[in-house]
Amino acid sequence: HGVLYMLLISFVLLTALYPMISYLHIFNQPKEIEPLATEYLKYLSWSIVPLGIYMALRQFSEGISRPVPPMVFLYLSVGMNVFLNWVFIYGNLGFDPMGLNGAGLATLVSRTFMALSYFGYMSLSPAFKMYRIPINKIQLERIRFKRLFNIGVPSGVQYLFEVGAFSFSGIMMGWISTQALAAHQISLNIATFTFMFVLGVSFATSVRIGQAYGAKDFKGVRDIGVSSLIFAVILMSFNGMVFYLLRKFLPSLYIDNIEIVQIASQLLILAAAFQIFDGVQAISIGILRGMEDVKIPTLITFIVYWVFAIPLEYFYAFKMNLGPKGIWLGLLTGLALSSLFLTLRFLKLASKHQQRESHAPKVS
Repeated sequence: HGVLYMLLISFVLLTALYPMISYLHIFNQPKEIEPLATEYLKYLSWSIVPLGIYMALRQFSEGISRPVPPMVFLYLSVGMNVFLNWVFIYGNLGFDPMGLNGAGLATLVSRTFMALSYFGYMSLSPAFKMYRIPINKIQLERIRFKRLFNIGVPSGVQYLFEVGAFSFSGIMMGWISTQALAAHQISLNIATFTFMFVLGVSFATSVRIGQAYGAKDFKGVRDIGVSSLIFAVILMSFNGMVFYLLRKFLPSLYIDNIEIVQIASQLLILAAAFQIFDGVQAISIGILRGMEDVKIPTLITFIVYWVFAIPLEYFYAFKMNLGPKGIWLGLLTGLALSSLFLTLRFLKLASKHQQRESHAPKVS
């Protein structure tokens, strides 16, 4: 059911995104970027389909506490992507140089490999034998699709609001200068790298919370949630210190342009500050998703990013003339508010469930 749902969603996204590629000029980006981005996105948009299939298979594996196999195939895909970048972008092994288009094609090929190879592994591995059903015995049930819809759509919209806010921040960076946009992408890439660790903890927390919540072990839900939040604070505090201490060195690994490195180093100071907030909000989202609480968190995400963060980014950057730092100050505000309200939401629900459990009649 999950794979079919992701196939449907992927094709809907592809159908919606592909025609929009020709209208990138409405975002008022530097002229030299538009033709490159247009061709690159054509390849990237098609890669949504295999990525959707892989995501459904990966979530299933993680839901039954088997996170290692999808991780291995993800690493294999990343390795293939790096190799194909070298082949297609620069024209090695007899291929013509494709530049940025080569990066898009490499992503499409590697994501397709990732989805098909992992599906093949799950179809043959003894570890998944008990979950395999012959095609002629598969029965599609409306109630399963409905439950996936009720949990998945708000969760997806929630993610869309957050990622959309960061993407729109990149658009505003383009309004400032090409150098600011490059520094933003470098800093965001560095911050995303460390975020992946806490995101993995968030997935694990969601699975454990879901198991405890399904068993009505509400004390366990609270204990797992609080422990995960504490771990996130410790982990992301360490990452923040690394960002601050290496703020000039890390951007230099990407580019030797002094101006871009200088802007990125300033942004990494703010990235160091929002590491804790980013970690806490990621864990809180995972906790609430495990408790099947997705609608209120989606509303919270919309308000903190699109009602507060985005307007503040514009105000700080263009009205107070803080430039790139102003945009990241707005992001910092959004992450801080998100972590606060999502954590309070978890604590409130956990307390309410524990109170109900304590007042429930005991069965002897």
